Amino acid sequence: MGKLKLRWMALDKKKIILAVLPLVVCGILGNWISCCAHAHFGGNYWNALVHALAGKDFSLLLQSAPLSFDSRDLLVGLGSMAVAFLATEEVKENRKKYKKGQEHGAARWGTKKDILPFIDPVFQKNVILSSSEFLTMESRPKDWTKSRNKNILIVGGSGSGKTRNFIKPNIMQMHSSFVVTDPKGTILNELGGMLAMNNYDIKVFDLVDMGQSMRYNPLAYIFEPEDILKVVEAIMANTNGDLPVQDDFWAKCERLLYMALIGAIVFELPKRRHNLGTLSDLLAMMQVKEDDEDFVRPEKGAA
Repeated sequence: MGKLKLRWMALDKKKIILAVLPLVVCGILGNWISCCAHAHFGGNYWNALVHALAGKDFSLLLQSAPLSFDSRDLLVGLGSMAVAFLATEEVKENRKKYKKGQEHGAARWGTKKDILPFIDPVFQKNVILSSSEFLTMESRPKDWTKSRNKNILIVGGSGSGKTRNFIKPNIMQMHSSFVVTDPKGTILNELGGMLAMNNYDIKVFDLVDMGQSMRYNPLAYIFEPEDILKVVEAIMANTNGDLPVQDDFWAKCERLLYMALIGAIVFELPKRRHNLGTLSDLLAMMQVKEDDEDFVRPEKGAA
């Protein structure tokens, strides 16, 4: 009910009245003409309509009630409203908007006055577009007609100031969560401390310096035996390269081996060993060399 009330308050009531009033007038006229037709013209609607439009013998017409509650008259009144509504919609649908004398050269740059209805009164709740133009981050503003898409495309060459003039100011607004790609590694160094001081949970994924990066352990998400197959399929899909599998027999053997080893790791070893490093150690312990009779594999304790 609260949302409906807000929407009703946001509606332009003057426009609603101007749109409904002609329909009501048409309904009353249809009802009145129908009443005249039954009272004075033997049910001939056409004669009653012509008589009314010609303005003849008003005393005869005025003898009819201005609003009849007879079912036939009410039906004609409603039909008149429906016809008037359809005619109005048809006109609106096919109406072309012309700017007489302004068809060419009428475009202009927007001003601060044009964007003012889209700016949140609280500065921190806006996306900064320029020194004078902002856009509210509120997805449901008080005036719902002022809600706009928040997707923004910034185009500029290297060194044009995309990071300095747009990315950093909007991160410093701290009005939402952020996912930031930082190829130069400067945004985290310059703004990370500020975000941390304002209770932001910062997560870093660095493929250049893995020592400074957060990590992902797929074995930590294995809770059922069925989950093992999903992990194995992901490992095989990402280590196979672009080469097609020549022999399905070896692929099946690899899959079964991984499943057995991961199952042993997850369900038999302590939790601290539940990682792909342990899987790599177990695979190394299974290494054999047929051409080297003196080759000794690592001891079990190494795993």
